[in-house]
Amino acid sequence: MHEPIPEAPSGCHLPMLTNAYRQLDYLSANISEFQNHHDKFIQVIEALAAKIGARSCYSFIHAELGPNHVLVDNQLRPWLIDIEGALFFNPEYEHSFMEFRFDN
Repeated sequence: MHEPIPEAPSGCHLPMLTNAYRQLDYLSANISEFQNHHDKFIQVIEALAAKIGARSCYSFIHAELGPNHVLVDNQLRPWLIDIEGALFFNPEYEHSFMEFRFDN
């Protein structure tokens, strides 16, 4: 398993980076095309991770927000559901997820 790159010792992106390494290791162990290009993928991941700068603000995010995660009661109050993935994280993550999921 790969450790986060030394140039990025802290940041909320580190769990995502660690997960990317873990997934790449799994793919490389099971799919020859990934194994053949493993080092190139690592270089790309590390180059992208090195561009991530520190954030000055963090927010509590749902992490999967969408219309199927909001219920409205009989008094028209919205309630968030399915919050087991919620965390204190970079607010851009929620925004990026919504952009990717709903192409807005």
